[in-house]
Parts: sequence; C-alpha cells; structure tokens
Amino acid sequence: MWYMEYILYLIYILYIISTPVQVHKCVVSWYTQEKFLHKSVCQVYRTHIEGGINMRHIEQFTKFPAEFIRCDINNLGISRKFYYTYILINRNRTVEDFSWVSIRKLFSFYGYKETRHKPKAFFDFIDVLNYMANKDMIEILCDLNEISYRDAIEIKINSEKFDCINNYAIITASQVDFIGSIEKSPDKDCLLTLFLYVIANINKRSVDVKCPESMPEVFYQSLPTIAATLGMSKTTISQCFEYLCGENGLLVKKDMSDVRRPNIYAINKPGYEKEIQFAVAKLTEK
Repeated sequence: MWYMEYILYLIYILYIISTPVQVHKCVVSWYTQEKFLHKSVCQVYRTHIEGGINMRHIEQFTKFPAEFIRCDINNLGISRKFYYTYILINRNRTVEDFSWVSIRKLFSFYGYKETRHKPKAFFDFIDVLNYMANKDMIEILCDLNEISYRDAIEIKINSEKFDCINNYAIITASQVDFIGSIEKSPDKDCLLTLFLYVIANINKRSVDVKCPESMPEVFYQSLPTIAATLGMSKTTISQCFEYLCGENGLLVKKDMSDVRRPNIYAINKPGYEKEIQFAVAKLTEK
C-alpha cells in the first residue's frame, strides 16, 4: 500500500535521530540503496561536523542521467532548459509519481520576468516538456497550448524511462539553489550544465579502497575538451568556473598552470584538501 512508504520513512527518521552515527550508517545505506534505488529524488540523512557538533538534516537530491550531461544537449534537439525542468519535476514529485510545475516557477530560477508577449524562454520550456513526453519519460495531463505563466502543469512520471539506476550524477537541492541564487552570472543554464558535467566526471571512490591517493575524487579536464563536449566557448566555461569557485562556492579550484596541467576542481566539502593533494601528486608524478 502507498501509505506504507510514509510509515517506513517516519520509522527510519525516528530511528536515525535517536541513535549514534556509527549505528545508523548501515541503515542509511540499506534505506537509500534498497528502498529508493529506483527513485531519482530521495530524502537522505546527512551528518555535518562543525566545531565538534553533529548537525543532522534531511536533504533532497536528484539522480541526473549522465547521457544528458556528457554531451552538447543541443545536438539532441532540446535546449539546456532541460536540466532545471528535469530537476524541478523531481523536486515536486509525489510517491505516486505525479508532479506539478509551472512556467512561473521555472522562470523564477532564471530570474526571468513575466511579460505580456510570451518570450522565447516560455516556449523553450514547452519544447522540453514535449520532448520528455515524446520520449515517454512523462505524460502531460493538460493542454500545453492553453497554459499561462501561473497554471499548474500536471505530470505523470514514467519512472522506468525517467529515472536512472546506473550512470548518473547526484545534485542536491542546496547545490541547485546556490546556482539559482547567483546574480549577474554568465548564464544559469551554462552554470548548471557545467556543474552537472563536473560532478558526473568526478571519480567515485568506494570506502574500502586501499590506496585512496590512486583515485582522487576531483575533476580535471582541459578547457578545449570541456568546450568540445558541451558545445560551450572556453571563455564562458572559464567564467562559469569563476562563479562556481567563488566565496562559499560549490567547487574549490587548484590552479595548475605553473606545471602546464589542467586545473583541479573538487567539491567544496570536508576533506577536499586531501583530494586535491592526491590529484596534484598524481598529475605531477614522473
């Protein structure tokens, strides 16, 4: 029964709140990997250590299919608006795989204004939704020809085509919100595209690896390689990295120009210093 999802979830939350971190690590692994493996959006338990205090909170994330990331998505016949549209559909998803979005909500992420004459971006979002429907990823339960900025677009998600079990990149709600909050950025589509590409190409090291220095969890590719893959200019990519690596940014940069190697980028989280150290040693070894 559908309500059993909620009951199990509440039991899970009560359990992890009342038990030590060491005890519930295995429960987190089972719950996220076994119970919600088929979902693109999960609620996960995370522990942060700051000043010796354990701060626990639930954060939403999206498992984004890598097939749409490691390419110039324009070559698929859709715009980069696909990325945030996919994320927003997941964000508003119910356990019955229904979702509701609106053009107004999509516009708010980009900072677009609602005008009397609908701009190109309005129709870009419509094209993205139609693309997803044509690929059987979703079923649109309303007439897109009749919608306005504020109308709720009801969607039924086909989890078999929409969700990705293997070969995906995980982006959290706070990371998406950070990109949405950046003002005077080059282009939020480009920022989101590049960040997804970075996290999709960072090494994922298992905890039982005996030599972690052999597989640093970082990203390093040359600008020409990134530009050719994503269909973006090197100037735009450099500007996007500047915003993503800014104050309290999502990424941390290690400049490698002095040794003529690609710059190294790590996710801004505890332990990034060690990962960068591993990567520097690997890239400069003779």
